[in-house]
Amino acid sequence: MTVDLTLNKMDQDISHIWRTSIQENVEGDEKRSALFTWPRLEIDNNIKLVSDEENRFINTHLYRSIFDLWKIPIMFNRTTLTGQATAGQKVLTIADTSNRHFYDGRELLLKNPNDWEDYEICTIDAVDSDIQITALVNLGNTWPIGTLVYPIYECTISKEQTVSVVYKTFSKFKILANESFLSLRDFSYIIPTINTTKYPVYNSLNLFLLPPLYPLDGYYNHPYVLFGSLGLKKGYSTYENAKNRLDRTFFGNDIEEIQDLLDFFDVQQGRYGSFYTPTWLDDFKVSDGFLLTDQTIDVKEIYRTSIEIVGKHVYIQFPNKSYVCREITARPTSTSITLNSAIGTTVALADVEGVLISFLPEVRFDQDEIKLKFFKETMAKIDLRFTVL
Repeated sequence: MTVDLTLNKMDQDISHIWRTSIQENVEGDEKRSALFTWPRLEIDNNIKLVSDEENRFINTHLYRSIFDLWKIPIMFNRTTLTGQATAGQKVLTIADTSNRHFYDGRELLLKNPNDWEDYEICTIDAVDSDIQITALVNLGNTWPIGTLVYPIYECTISKEQTVSVVYKTFSKFKILANESFLSLRDFSYIIPTINTTKYPVYNSLNLFLLPPLYPLDGYYNHPYVLFGSLGLKKGYSTYENAKNRLDRTFFGNDIEEIQDLLDFFDVQQGRYGSFYTPTWLDDFKVSDGFLLTDQTIDVKEIYRTSIEIVGKHVYIQFPNKSYVCREITARPTSTSITLNSAIGTTVALADVEGVLISFLPEVRFDQDEIKLKFFKETMAKIDLRFTVL
């Protein structure tokens, strides 16, 4: 038996999960292999039960069917019917299917917005367009304009669950549901296409330029051993420099921006792919104005040696928020850097405080799971970690 979880008083976090095998040699170089060909979903649900019927429904199914499959709607992918769907037909006219988890071969839920027990589940034969879905079999019921439509996933939940009764008929119920793979699935996953307007290409790799929220956390790790027994000791490491990780938090302000970020993560397949992202730090502080034809820029004291910065890439953001990416080709002095081509913009001395020059390292995600922490349908917080390669 499959349990249909269709209560509408639910908060959710949605995760896409990949799996990457990483082999590292003694000097820290990596060989990565992707183990998944599509992302698995994890759905973190916080549910409020506000009636006797809802409490009895949940308690009965937890008592009887924890081990069974639970159908979980993705609440923040909600859309509506814009045309009546009549019993016996297959074609559904929908407000918007884009940026939502509607896929051929998956299931969707048609739901009465005024009655959580009045619903129908059908398998998607084809997502025909942004406003039309064709079901695999004819509908069993007639659904009016305004009917809620959700993507829905078969999931398993853990063997121990808790319902917390706050007061009489008001209870809270939290479940972490994982997409089920207990049977063969008739669907194909196509890795999405990156929005190159938001994630342009530089030096054959995409640029991840979404500004993060503060604080900007940076972590340094340099494995080493101490040789010695009872007397003096000496440190030894096979690594040239410390390993660097950037921890960042991002805020998606609309459903398209959230989907673009999710697509970017899926294209990278978690930890598998690599790309460029700025540190968003003042790694080089400009000390004098420059012309658009200049290649050498005067900066404040540089504490890194030529070996440590020549060949590195930088992200340069100007006061008007336009930017260029360049490679450092020389460090003529401890207070100047030379770029591989002209900077392309003139900035006066009075405006140099508005110039940001950050290192632009090649990175990969340091996680195989991305979690979208929704505040409402069009707003989500996302925590991401980047390992500098």
